[in-house]
Amino acid sequence: MEEKVGEIMHPLFLVIFSLFILGLVINNCIVNRKVSFRKITYSCVNVFAWAIICIFYDKYIYDTMFELYIYGYAVLTFLVFGILLYFSFKSSMLRAHHYQLFIDSIKNTRFNVYYVVDEKERIKDMSQSLLEELGLEFHEVNGKKLFDIFDKTIRFTKFNDVDVNNKTVREFYKPYKSQAREGVNEKREMVIQNYDGKSIVLNVVEQPVFIFKKYKGRMVIGEKKSDLTLLNAEKELKDSIAELNSIRHKFIATLEITEECIFYIDLDQKYVWGTNNFKDTLGLPGNTLGIDDYRDYIHQDDQIKYLKTMESLTKNNPNYSISYRFRIGDKFIWIKETGKRIFDDENSNVILGFVKKNETSGYEKMGTRELDGVGTEIELLTDVTRLYNDHRTFELLAIRLNNIPEVNEKYGRSVGNMMLNEYVRRIKQNFKTESSDIYRIGGIEFILTITDARKMEMLKKLFQVEKAPLNLNMEYGGISVSMDVRAGIAISSTDASEANALIGCARYALKFATDENYAKNCCYFRDVK
Repeated sequence: MEEKVGEIMHPLFLVIFSLFILGLVINNCIVNRKVSFRKITYSCVNVFAWAIICIFYDKYIYDTMFELYIYGYAVLTFLVFGILLYFSFKSSMLRAHHYQLFIDSIKNTRFNVYYVVDEKERIKDMSQSLLEELGLEFHEVNGKKLFDIFDKTIRFTKFNDVDVNNKTVREFYKPYKSQAREGVNEKREMVIQNYDGKSIVLNVVEQPVFIFKKYKGRMVIGEKKSDLTLLNAEKELKDSIAELNSIRHKFIATLEITEECIFYIDLDQKYVWGTNNFKDTLGLPGNTLGIDDYRDYIHQDDQIKYLKTMESLTKNNPNYSISYRFRIGDKFIWIKETGKRIFDDENSNVILGFVKKNETSGYEKMGTRELDGVGTEIELLTDVTRLYNDHRTFELLAIRLNNIPEVNEKYGRSVGNMMLNEYVRRIKQNFKTESSDIYRIGGIEFILTITDARKMEMLKKLFQVEKAPLNLNMEYGGISVSMDVRAGIAISSTDASEANALIGCARYALKFATDENYAKNCCYFRDVK
């Protein structure tokens, strides 16, 4: 008898019961949505202890005084298992009872609708309020195909604000099984005519049911609205419309008096609207513009970053700020755009923001039209790229007013600024045309685009006969200064095939001309490359 008891109470069986205890504890944690580290720790230690006992039982414990203690520990293990089993059963029964009460309340409440179908669209459960609209009892629909019942009893007239019929709705749900995703629910609004022709509105949430990652059907739960409810809703809607109109008029008045360049983008209707300041600052043809038309003004190299910024906006991160080049006439300027996408509005997708011009020159404004009006290095790159795209033959004249630092030190910065301004005015007067311009690339360095063939030829002859053809004598009161000007020239047709490279060639030639060991104050890139 003792041998049979010993076999039954062998530690191997207790290892199995310990694993059951661990499984019950983990299951309770999942059901209660709360992790009990104390219980899990005890269960794991218990499994480990019985595993150790099982290993050494036959050799060191069996038929010894320790076996009695093992029996006592086994009884304790069975007792713990029983207690856990009792509380798990009690908790499951309580939850099942609560769930059944919840389902019954939904099924029997007058304005609630509820139905469940399996993966083959067969009805498994349905609320009494929906059965009333069908004019049927549950035993007449149980296990039947959902749309076989709907086609016989009701007629769909609208589905999510779209006019439909029963066939349209049936076709809509055909691919549902393959497209459903776990944890993703959808809001639906359906207008139906019940079995006696009365219009009913159903506002529901549709949730797919998955078991072990496999689709097992769908559950639809929501509320129904009668005609009386609709009348009250229409009254509330009219009041809301009046309030929205008041807000709209206030918003329009605010836009009319503000000096900011405010705009909004309607992503649904695909257009951009801006204030008069927005229109005038960006040189747009009107206050309203299509989204694609507006984006065509953005520099091609900046459009991808602009689109990625707009696409990255989320409800948790709705704000953005981005700088990009914007075309005004035949030139590009840098502007900064700051805005926010409004996600709280469920009826429209709108981005609201404002723009302002970026000051990109990096040089202090002198208050003089000539110096403050020169282009920046970024604008130079844009202009040279445009000339290449237009297949123009042109030259870049890079100049450095070499002795301006000495003038600043000897006579003061105000005199140096006057000389800078005067020299820029004269160089523009002699070489600038409608399709060319001058750009500042350093404190005393400039690059001029020359597109007129006659001026190119004139410059070539000057460089051939004079050592310093661009030097200029200036007098201000009792001050007389000879401007020491160094120059480098790069030609588009022979020196480079794209904008950055050609600008580099012009600056490289200027570097040689600035060298005191170079024979002249000016040189062509072709002579030093």
